[in-house]
Amino acid sequence: MDGRLEQRFKVRIYRISGRGWGEYFDWRAVPVLKSG
Repeated sequence: MDGRLEQRFKVRIYRISGRGWGEYFDWRAVPVLKSG
């Protein structure tokens, strides 16, 4: 359900600014990738 929204949210975060991407990737991509 939120998988689609979360994907767009995390993608937008890293897209908004390359710097934020690294940070979001640590607390968002890590768990998201682990979950699937």
